[in-house]
Parts: sequence; structure tokens; C-alpha cells
Amino acid sequence: MLYREGVQKETVLASNPMSATQAFLLATRNGAVALHRTDIVVLVPGAKADLLIWNGRWPSLLGWSDPVVAIMLHANVGDIKHVVVDGMFKKRDGRLVVDGYEALQDRFLESARRIQGLWGAMPTPVLEGVGGV
Repeated sequence: MLYREGVQKETVLASNPMSATQAFLLATRNGAVALHRTDIVVLVPGAKADLLIWNGRWPSLLGWSDPVVAIMLHANVGDIKHVVVDGMFKKRDGRLVVDGYEALQDRFLESARRIQGLWGAMPTPVLEGVGGV
């Protein structure tokens, strides 16, 4: 509702109703609680062993006093140093270590070219109504 009002008035809000910490908790522990999942987003025996480890010395994260704010507002996937899924590294020292990754990239690129070709061949819709950009 708040977002819609901002769009309709073509304004940007001066403050966000959700703090970076609230957003982080929603994306992590509170999200798991909402899904009734007690086996994720906790470091206890028997829980899933999925971890993301950011490199706090990357330029986008360097110098921020609050690491949660730094991650939520300034980080990108390139800032992640390690990813561990089910106890196995999937990204180590900033590089993906997934078996068959190059073949997966090739399949993705073929798919992207095919989909872009389909979209490019579609006629552009004519928009009607009041308003617009």
C-alpha cells in the first residue's frame, strides 16, 4: 500500500518503514519461523549447514560499522567469499566450485538466446489509458 501510494504520487519516501535489521531477519531467521522451519537458519546439531560468508574487506562493505546494514544495503553476490550448502563448498575464495558449471553456463546462454529471440519477435503491445511515464 505504501509503495503503491509512492508510485501514484511519483515520489520517493524520505524514510523506509523497515530497518535493514528487520529486512535481514525477515530474509533469514524470521522467514524460517514464518515457514515453521526449525531446521534452517540456526547453528545447532541436525540443522541444515548452509552458510554465506562475506568478504568484509571488499570495497562495497569496507568501513561500515554495522555489518547487517552493509550486507543489506551495499553488498552484492560478488562480495560473498564462501558458500557452503549441506556441508559442501559451492563457492570458495570467491570462485564457484560446482561440478559441470561451464556446461550449465552454456545451457543458460542457449536458453537466453532462444527466449530473447522469441521476445524480440513479439509485437510491442499498444498501451492505452490515462497516466504513463
